Amino acid sequence: QEIEQTKTALAKAEADRRLIEEKRRAILERSKPEAERATLRIEEARNSIQSLEDKLKSARVLAPAGGTVYSLPARAGTYVHTGDLLAELADLTRIRSRVFVDEPELGSLKDGQAVEITWEALPDRTWKGLVDQLPKTIVARGTRNVGEVLCSVDNETGELLPNTNVDVRIRTAQRENTLTISRAAVRGDGNARYVFVVEQDRLRKRDVKVGISNATDYEILSGITENDVVALPGASAFQEGMAVTVAQEK
Repeated sequence: QEIEQTKTALAKAEADRRLIEEKRRAILERSKPEAERATLRIEEARNSIQSLEDKLKSARVLAPAGGTVYSLPARAGTYVHTGDLLAELADLTRIRSRVFVDEPELGSLKDGQAVEITWEALPDRTWKGLVDQLPKTIVARGTRNVGEVLCSVDNETGELLPNTNVDVRIRTAQRENTLTISRAAVRGDGNARYVFVVEQDRLRKRDVKVGISNATDYEILSGITENDVVALPGASAFQEGMAVTVAQEK
């Protein structure tokens, strides 16, 4: 009898186990769609967060390189579009100068030639540099035909500001202990150059041979000496034998 009771209890326990398993499977089946929906909502939330983070990053502008901001056209509160200029920055310790050189002078220019720059705002300062890039073409600039020469300039103190107008001297050649004369005194062109010298209070035409030059002076190779008095142009046109009075000897 005790064995029968045990068998009955075991059968009942087995039936209870199967019932519990069936209920468990039913619960899992019912909760599966809800779990999938929860997983989907979590994924959507992650995507939304990522999208917002991307938008936040796109609103933050990073400089492509280190430097100094020297122009800031964008203002707080203004709307900007893709491609709009927000700021201009550069390494102001090493800058470039754009020089417009007249066409006849371009033949003497070479890469690496020394450059000297002055600025009216700081008349006591001089900046040194080198010719960095020669022109690729000739362009019209007002009444002049010029080539655009780029020069690299040392600006360690940052005193020379961007977009300023400066005076540039390019050293195309150098001579020591040479005789020079004002360009205004030299007439003619090509190889036929001459000046008027003063001899016994009268003008005499003298052929000269010139060498290198800059914006103000010619090198004199032959034709006159340092003791000659050379006439500079005045109100009257010069003529051979014209009587003159020396106002100042140089």
